[in-house]
Amino acid sequence: MRWLGNLNVAIFAIKDLSVHFSKAGNIRLLMLRGDEYHDIGENLEFQQPSSDKNIHLFSNIASGQLAENDKLITLTHDMFDFFYNELSEQILKFPTLSSKILGQMLKTKKEKMEKISGIFFLIFINRKHQKKIPFIKNKFHFIKIKKEFLLIISLLLILLLSYLIFK
Repeated sequence: MRWLGNLNVAIFAIKDLSVHFSKAGNIRLLMLRGDEYHDIGENLEFQQPSSDKNIHLFSNIASGQLAENDKLITLTHDMFDFFYNELSEQILKFPTLSSKILGQMLKTKKEKMEKISGIFFLIFINRKHQKKIPFIKNKFHFIKIKKEFLLIISLLLILLLSYLIFK
């Protein structure tokens, strides 16, 4: 199990406003609520493992309740340094941070970001704007898929017919 030393991963299970999470390796889990950051993954791997005698990768799972407009942030080590030094103060200035605002912030840091590698993953908790499956909600998108599907079936029939004729 030496390969585990190279594994940095976080797992989230979110339903409604309940969250369950775990992590393995050198990865940071932050929650932004209002104008404060909380390190929700701090010391998670050092807590007493579950009573199961088998060794599991995610033996410690934490749970909690989220609030509207919370943000869950997952960062690898290098990205955490970048985030803390370059973005954390800016993000706190936007109580209703959106992906558009974050994208604009990141564009201004493009040169610095090119020098680092890692993962910066952000989950916005917003129940008011939950999206449904788009092709069911949007009839025109569904019709477009239907037309593409018919074209593909037609092409396959033509190829099959051509094969049978010119065999």
